[in-house]
Amino acid sequence: MLAWMLHEDGLDLNGITLQSSVLDYPANFSNAVGLMPTFAADAWYHNKIGAEPPPADLVSFMDTVTQFAQGPYAGALQSFPKAEPSTVETLSKYLGLSEGVLNAWHLNVEAADRLGHSAFLIDLLQDQGLALGAYDGRVTGIDTGIAAIVSPDGGMNDPTMAAVGGVYTTMWNAYLNNDLEFTATSNFVDLNDQAFQFWDFRHKDPAGTVQAPDGQGNPTLYTAGDLAATMAANPDLLVLSANGYYDSVTPFFQTRLTLDAMPLEDASVRRNLTIRNYPSGHMIYLDGKSRTAMKADLAAMYDQAVAAKIARVRVRATLSRKIPNINRPYFKLPAAGEGALRPAVAGATPWSMADLCKAYSWPTDLVGGGVIAIIEFSGGWVRSDIDAYVRATGLPMPSIVDISVGAGQNDPNRHSGDPAGDPDREVALDIEVAAAAYSLATGGVANIRVYWADASDWGAMASAITAAAADGCDVCSISWGSDEANWQAAAKAVGIDYPGKLNVAAEAAAQSGMIIFAASGDNDSSDGGPNPANVDLPSSSPFIIGCGGTMKPHGAGEQETVWNDSPGNPNGNGTGGGFSRLFRPMPAWQAGAPHGPGRMVPDVSANADPYTGYDVFVHGAQEVIGGTSAVAPLYAGLFAAFGRKLGFVTPKLWLNHTCFNDIVTGDNGYFRARLGPDPCTGIGTPIADKLSALFKAPSKLPSGTERVARSRR
Repeated sequence: MLAWMLHEDGLDLNGITLQSSVLDYPANFSNAVGLMPTFAADAWYHNKIGAEPPPADLVSFMDTVTQFAQGPYAGALQSFPKAEPSTVETLSKYLGLSEGVLNAWHLNVEAADRLGHSAFLIDLLQDQGLALGAYDGRVTGIDTGIAAIVSPDGGMNDPTMAAVGGVYTTMWNAYLNNDLEFTATSNFVDLNDQAFQFWDFRHKDPAGTVQAPDGQGNPTLYTAGDLAATMAANPDLLVLSANGYYDSVTPFFQTRLTLDAMPLEDASVRRNLTIRNYPSGHMIYLDGKSRTAMKADLAAMYDQAVAAKIARVRVRATLSRKIPNINRPYFKLPAAGEGALRPAVAGATPWSMADLCKAYSWPTDLVGGGVIAIIEFSGGWVRSDIDAYVRATGLPMPSIVDISVGAGQNDPNRHSGDPAGDPDREVALDIEVAAAAYSLATGGVANIRVYWADASDWGAMASAITAAAADGCDVCSISWGSDEANWQAAAKAVGIDYPGKLNVAAEAAAQSGMIIFAASGDNDSSDGGPNPANVDLPSSSPFIIGCGGTMKPHGAGEQETVWNDSPGNPNGNGTGGGFSRLFRPMPAWQAGAPHGPGRMVPDVSANADPYTGYDVFVHGAQEVIGGTSAVAPLYAGLFAAFGRKLGFVTPKLWLNHTCFNDIVTGDNGYFRARLGPDPCTGIGTPIADKLSALFKAPSKLPSGTERVARSRR
C-alpha cells in the first residue's frame, strides 16, 4: 500500500522487501492448504513425521508437501468425509498425528480447541507436556498446569515470544538509554495490542474498490493488488518476499499462493519478484544461519537495484585508475541484468547437462582419456557439492586434484555472502560442466586438475597455463579474463608485457599438444571496457579458442540466437565478441570472417544465457548459472573425451564449418550475427558427433558398428 501511495505521489522505489507478510487477510487466516506445509515443517523438525524413507532435508520435503497440499489434500478437504484413505494416511505421516485426530478435525489443520488455541500446536507434543510456538514452531513452551489455560493471544505468552521477549526488551532499553542517550517519558511496549485494536483496516485499492472489516470486525484486506499495480507501473521495481518455514502466523506457502495469484500477468515484470524461504520462524533474523542467508539475498537485490549507478562509477574509475581491475569470472545468474529488455522466448528454461548435450548431438561411446585442466583465480570447491551434483545427475564422480600456482589455493566459502560475484559459483560451474560433458561422451570418470592462480598477479594466468601444459594436461578451460584495455593499462603501469607473456605461454602450450578454451566475456561487445568495441583476453589470443554464448531454447522449432539480455547496450549482459586490438592482423585461418583490425573473437559458441543456463550445485544448493563461463568447460569436456593431445586445432575448426550450427540471429551490442562466421558466436555451436568424427576420436564400438551408429545419429 505504501509503495503504491508513493508511486502516485511521484516517488518510485528501487525495491521492496516483504518479511513474513500478509497480503490477503482472509486467505492467510482461513486457508488450510496454505497452512498445512508449515505444520509439516514443524513435525519434521520435532522428528514426528512418519514418512519412509525420512526426507533428506527440509527444502526437498517442503517441495513434496506443497505439491501434496495443493493436490490431494485440497481435494480431501472438499470431499470429507469421503476423502481418499491414502490421502488421509499421507497427511497423518506428514503431520505426525493419528488419522483419528485428523478426522476429528475434518482434516482441517486450522482446527482450534475450546479456547481458540491452534489444535496442532497443542497436540503435536502433548505427550511431552509441550506446546509449539505459532511464530516459530521449533520453539516449545510448557503446556501443563495453569500454563495450559493461559491464552497466548496477548503476544508474549506465545512460546516463541516468551523465548525472546525478555532479552529483546532489555536490549532495546539498553540501546535507547546507553547508545542513543534517549530518555523516554513513557513506557516501552514491545507488542502494542491497543495499536492493533484501534487500527483502521479500511482501504481503497488501486482499482478504487473500498475494503472494510466484515461484520465481526475481521480485516478483509487484500493488498497483493496494490503490489501488482505498483510493479506494473514501475517495471524496474524489485521485490523480495522473505518467509520462514516454521511460521504459522504468516505461512510461507500461503504467501506464495497469494503472490502467484496476484493480478500481474506480464512475465518480464514477474521476474522482478523473488520468493525466498528460510529454515526460521516469523522473525527470520533471530536464526543465525537464516539471517546470514537473508543478508546475502538482500545484498544481491541491493546490488541489482543500483547496478546502473555502479556501472557509471566503474566507468569513471576506469578513466582515472592507475592499476586496472584484475581478471574476473565470467558467469551470470538468472537474476542478473538490471534494466535488461528480455523478450518472452518459448523454451527459455534451464538445461540439464544430459539434455543440452543431447541437443548438441553429443557422442556417447568414446574411449576418452584426456586430462582436463581448469584455471581458477579465487573461490573454491567442496566435496559435498560435487557429491550432490553426482547424485542428481547419475554421472560418475570426477577425479579432482588441486594444484597451487604461487599463492593461489582452493579457498571456498569466503565470498558466499556475495551471490552475484561469488567465485565459488564459477569454480562449481567449471568443474561440474566439464566433468558432465566428458562423462556423457564416455561414460567414464573425468580426470580434472584445478590450477589455483594468484588473483593479485596479472602474470599468473601465463604461469598457470605453463604449469598445466608441463603436467601433461590435454585440454585447458579458462573462464576468467578482462578486456584488452585493462591488460594494456596493467602492462603500462608496471612495464611488463602481460598480454605478450600470456600469448607466448598459450603458443607453447598449443605446441605441446594442449588445447585451451577461454570464455569471451559476459558484458556484450564492450567486455566492460572503455569503449563499445572491446574484446576479452585471454580469449583474444590466437592460440586460444574463444568461446561465445547463445540462447538455446528447448523447443525443437525455436531458433538458437546470440545471447544478449540487454539489446542495444554494448555494456550489458550478453556474449563478448569483436576484433582484437592487440593481435593483428586477422589470422589467415579465420577465412570467411568479417573484416576487422585483428583477430576475431569468438571462434565457437554454445548455450550461455542464464535463463537457459546450467544446473549447478554450490553452497549445498542447486542453482542455475549461465555465462560464457559455462561454454569453455563444455568444450573442454568434449575435447578431453577425444582422448589424445590435439594441440593447435583452431585452424581445423575454421575449415570445417559443417561441424557447427550457424547462428544467424541477434547481436551483442555493437556486432550482429550473420550467415557464416561473425563476432557474436564465431562459426557457431557444436554438432558434437561431427567434431568427434573430424578428430577421429576413438570409440568403444567396433569400427563397423561405429560407422552405422554415427550415420544413424
